[in-house]
Amino acid sequence: MEKKPKKRPAVVDEGFDLTDGTPPPKKKKKIATDKPAKTSVALVDDDLRAVRKKPKQRVPELTEDGKKKISKISATKLNSILGDDAELLQQMLESGDNDSAMSILNKRLIQTSIDLIAEVETGIRESNGRYGVHSYNGLVQSIRELMIDLQATQDRGAMGVSLVENVIRPAMLDIGMFLMQEYVAVANEMKLLIEPEVYQKFRAVQKDSQARVGAAVQEQYGKIRDQSIQFLQR
Repeated sequence: MEKKPKKRPAVVDEGFDLTDGTPPPKKKKKIATDKPAKTSVALVDDDLRAVRKKPKQRVPELTEDGKKKISKISATKLNSILGDDAELLQQMLESGDNDSAMSILNKRLIQTSIDLIAEVETGIRESNGRYGVHSYNGLVQSIRELMIDLQATQDRGAMGVSLVENVIRPAMLDIGMFLMQEYVAVANEMKLLIEPEVYQKFRAVQKDSQARVGAAVQEQYGKIRDQSIQFLQR
C-alpha cells in the first residue's frame, strides 16, 4: 500500500491568506505631500464670531443744511406736531438761540394740547362721561398755563417796544442830528478857507462820509431795538 503524504499544518501568518496559500498584494506606501493642514471647524467659527462682534463705525446723519443731526426720532414715523420740529428745536438749543426755541416750543405745546383735547372730548362723549374726564381737565389746565406764559412773553415784548420807542429811538435821533450839524458847521468853515474848486471836492468826500455814518447809525439802532425786545421777552 502506498503511503499518503502527510499534510503539513497550515502556518498562521498575518501576511498570508489561508484560502489559497498566496500572500496578499503588498500595500503601496503613501508618499508624503506638502498639503495644507486642515483648519478646524471650531477655529473658523470662532473667527466668524469675532468678525461679527466687531463694532461698526456709524456714519452720523446730517440735516438738510449739512449740520450733524441731534434728534434721534424719525419725523416720517411719527404723528406729532412737536415731533415735526424736534430737530429744529435741538439745533436752536445747540446754537444758543434759547429764546426762539422756547417761543416755538410753547406754541407747539399749545397746538398739541388743542389737538389732544379734541380727541379726549370725543372719547368722553362716546362713553357718556365714564372715561377721559380727568385727562380732559388736565389738558385744560395745561392750555391755560401755556397761554399765560405766552401772554407774559408778549407783554414783556410790548414793554421792550415801548422802551425802544420812548428811550432808545429818540437818543439815536439826537446823535444823528448832532453829527449832521457838525458836518454842516465844518463845511461852512472850510468854504472860507479853501478855493472853490477844492471846496467842491471836499464836499463830495464829506457827503460820502455822511452817508456811511448815517447807515452805520441806522444799523446799530436796529440791532439795539431787536436785542432789547428779545432780552425783555425772556
